Amino acid sequence: MSDMSNLTITYWTDHTYINTPDVPLFVARAGREPQPPLHLPQGLGEYQLLIVTEGMGIFERTGETLMLPKGSLMLFAPGTPLFYHPIGKSWETAWLTFVGSEVNALVSVPFGIYQAKNLSYIENRMTEILLLPKEQRQSKGQRILRDLLLSLPSLLVQPMLSFSKSEKNTAFLTMLKYIEEHLAERITLLDLQRISGCGKTKVNDLFRRNVRMSPMQYIIHLRMRTAEEFLKSHPEMSISEIAKKCGFRSLSYYDQCFAPNMSPREFRKQYQSKTALKK
Repeated sequence: MSDMSNLTITYWTDHTYINTPDVPLFVARAGREPQPPLHLPQGLGEYQLLIVTEGMGIFERTGETLMLPKGSLMLFAPGTPLFYHPIGKSWETAWLTFVGSEVNALVSVPFGIYQAKNLSYIENRMTEILLLPKEQRQSKGQRILRDLLLSLPSLLVQPMLSFSKSEKNTAFLTMLKYIEEHLAERITLLDLQRISGCGKTKVNDLFRRNVRMSPMQYIIHLRMRTAEEFLKSHPEMSISEIAKKCGFRSLSYYDQCFAPNMSPREFRKQYQSKTALKK
């Protein structure tokens, strides 16, 4: 197996699951990097598995602060508020994000933060996924991830911080999954009410409580984040193709939503320039 300690810092993204209804398991992102501070109160729209490979960091939740030394493992459900940052300059992490209808059946430990008993095994499995060629990321990557998730009970010691599975409202996760799978389409509040079985007030309350946004604000946020990933990882796609794939009703509306001082074209050009300088 590959040795992650000698791996060039890298990552890849695959959001094609958005156009794949009822996907059982899908690896959305994989990477390793010096971990920057992350302040994401709305959480991610995907499940996250992250391990600390070097250095020390801190995870914060209301009223709690937890040290994250080498060997710490974080396993979070979509929408979990994320607040963590390094101590010093040498904090490095490796991570995967994933989605799918099988996830709850595959994950038999509570979501939360653990100390790994076998860090090298987890690193090596994540390295395998990270280094897969594009055409094997889902076929082989899903098999590796499935095995890793099923093995977690034997790879972890007692949780340092846990969130019970019941802590995340099933109706809310159902709505997140629906939004991800229908991002390219028109999504209304009535759609979310229909698939969750909740009334308008309850739907709004679930989003405000879990991601601190209204449902429509969250949809725009996810569309923008997904579009940014496409701009970075799919240089062959035109701006209009990306806008359509991410559910923006027109190119002008996408431009309007993007950023007050930067267009999607300028964002892509700036990213490509920075990437070229690193080579």
